[in-house]
Amino acid sequence: MREDRVRRALDAVPVDEVMALLGRLVGHDRYQASAGIHAAAALIAQAARDAGLSDVAVLEFPADGEQRFW
Repeated sequence: MREDRVRRALDAVPVDEVMALLGRLVGHDRYQASAGIHAAAALIAQAARDAGLSDVAVLEFPADGEQRFW
């Protein structure tokens, strides 16, 4: 029974679309505070919205060397 649920879930994954998204993601440098990480975050946020998620946000925090307690 569990195997059937796993198989149905895996069969529902659009593998070609996921791999295309992954290809676009890895094209960005994803170093902390880089322009690439901002672009990568925006890409994934949009993919989440496109998948039907509505409460999606990209959070930004200062990267100025100051310590803060959040």
